[in-house]
Amino acid sequence: MANDSAAILRKVVTDVFTDDSSATCSFAQQDAWNHRALLRSDDRPRSAELDSNGFIFSVYIPELDLSAVVVDEDLDAVEEEEAVRSLAVIARAYLAGEGRLEHRRGLFGSYSVLVIDVDGDGWTLQQPLFGRLASNARAVVERLRRAVGTSKRS
Repeated sequence: MANDSAAILRKVVTDVFTDDSSATCSFAQQDAWNHRALLRSDDRPRSAELDSNGFIFSVYIPELDLSAVVVDEDLDAVEEEEAVRSLAVIARAYLAGEGRLEHRRGLFGSYSVLVIDVDGDGWTLQQPLFGRLASNARAVVERLRRAVGTSKRS
């Protein structure tokens, strides 16, 4: 039997943000399976989105275009609640001003990540690999063009 992802998302967000009067929350249903909580800080220009569809759970930071994703298709209701709660706590920490932006170098250029330490666990939010590849594709192609153009002139 499938878990009620919408009810679990609402319960977790209500629990995690009950004591936090500086965050505003609204809920949206993308379609029959995908549920979203839209979170906005009242004190800072920060927002976060929590998504749940029963086996893919994510927290997304629109201002930075960064996210963290948990994928597991074999969760019971308690485990699903734990997965959503871990991401909700990350969202709460980010909305409260926590986290540090780091720049890293990779095979396809440099990229930014947001590192948030919550309850002794370090979470790294980043662009999905394919999003990073797409955003850096122009820069990589331009570097190749310059390299080829430079070698032709030599």
